[in-house]
Amino acid sequence: MKYLFRVRAEPGAVPHRLQLRLLSLAARAIRESFQYVSGIQRLNSELQFQPAQTEKGLDYKEVQFLHYNLMPIFQLPIQYNSVNIGPFADPSVGIDALCAIVTNETQRPIERVYQWVGVLYTAMYGSQDAGGNWTIPASYKAFVNSMVEVKYDEGNLTVASARNWLWQTCMEFGSWTTTDNGRNMFGTELPNSYYIALCSDVFGGGDLSTDSYDVNNLLGALKGTRTAWWGANNVYTGSNTVITRGGHDPWRTLVPNVTTDSSSTIYVADGVGHAADMQPPLSSDANSVSQARSLIESNVMHWVGGSSSTSSSKA
Repeated sequence: MKYLFRVRAEPGAVPHRLQLRLLSLAARAIRESFQYVSGIQRLNSELQFQPAQTEKGLDYKEVQFLHYNLMPIFQLPIQYNSVNIGPFADPSVGIDALCAIVTNETQRPIERVYQWVGVLYTAMYGSQDAGGNWTIPASYKAFVNSMVEVKYDEGNLTVASARNWLWQTCMEFGSWTTTDNGRNMFGTELPNSYYIALCSDVFGGGDLSTDSYDVNNLLGALKGTRTAWWGANNVYTGSNTVITRGGHDPWRTLVPNVTTDSSSTIYVADGVGHAADMQPPLSSDANSVSQARSLIESNVMHWVGGSSSTSSSKA
């Protein structure tokens, strides 16, 4: 899966192509900082790597894992743009806020990254100075060891949730944030082969075992999921379904393009991210989100016999 970084050129804003170039420079500045000692030291300080990294402690898989955890710096404000969930209900951590910081050419690209991380992570976890506690995981082996743990721990639901999600991507639909699509702002640091190895290390027996999961497992899983839900041509044949997706949602590539039953419809909510219509409504919601909720409500009422409804779609 490739995340599409869509940025808007509002009146008076930095032109679209320049926005993309400056975003790319910001992402490249992180990669370049790994190449010298002072850069790694500053990354440790500003991004709170755990454990802290040294110039001698980075092998290729660790570098891949770090990029796996650094991509959300740019991904999250897009995936949850205008979504009323946690800090993302505030536009100060949305696409426009990201672009305003990373396109500020009065600062070096890496300084823009650090400024944006401060804004994003403070909104998500609280200020470090005020007791907020956040780190960016930097040990691939520690992550794998936590994922191979099958015992359910009521006191650590984050690990259970992460393992469940990893299992779904490995065993059902893939859809990884990868640099294999070619031209992108993150170079080549995170190929699909990283995820194949991760799935193998976690679900191939543990202890970094690589003996029972390979690309054929993934291909079989993808085929099974597509066959079960919408076939090879992204055509949904089920009935009584409203399928919504956000215009900025990276997961929109998993949504069917066409329905064959007149009782089912597909709706695209422009300008918003993932599952915006599933969150509590606010007066500031985009019209497209309000329309999505109304479409869902009217169709459900119709299906259960509460009132008449006319399905409408915007695919």
